[in-house]
Amino acid sequence: MYVSITGNKDNQDVYIKQSYRKDNGKTSSRIYKKLGKYNNLLAQFSGDKASMMDWAKKEAEKETLLYNQRREKVTVSFSPLARIPLDEERLFNVGYLFLQQLCTELRLDNICRNIRNHHRFTYDFHAILTDLIYARVLSPSSKLSSFSYCQSLLEPPKYSLQNLYRSLSVLAEESDYIQEDLYHNSNFVHPRNSKILYYDCTNYYSKSKPKMA
Repeated sequence: MYVSITGNKDNQDVYIKQSYRKDNGKTSSRIYKKLGKYNNLLAQFSGDKASMMDWAKKEAEKETLLYNQRREKVTVSFSPLARIPLDEERLFNVGYLFLQQLCTELRLDNICRNIRNHHRFTYDFHAILTDLIYARVLSPSSKLSSFSYCQSLLEPPKYSLQNLYRSLSVLAEESDYIQEDLYHNSNFVHPRNSKILYYDCTNYYSKSKPKMA
């Protein structure tokens, strides 16, 4: 790690850069951490550039030490005599985490916050909706079975089954709003060609008139 100052005279930044070797064997460097604006840092040291650079180099040394420590080998010891306490949960489902990230990118929390402002409930509507999504994708089943499945997640529900059932009427009432906002927010995740209209043809039926003899 080393200190690098980049930018023009009036707008310079102080970085900690890291040297590394590419797959082809050639050496290169990359930004590891930004320490701040040059002028701001210089002001903190009363205009003493030498003191500022000395501090920056020490920061680079600290980051180098921490980086090397994280790359050290770790030895884990196991004992065949150790017993797992009875009824202690040790296995959790974490497959929902990628769905959790997608729900965050779709701003589902903001949608649920707006819905809560129009209804009088105290339960966590956002947690219920996201858990129902996780269960529908990973283990499709009834509402009761979905609630039971979510108990096995790394972050189990803190709401009750009654709260889940109460939220169903709200979901039904706000269904159009949820779909509308999700469609709008999905453009931030994956821009689509709005000039083409997509629609579901699975429920479209046509009847042709019988031919006359």
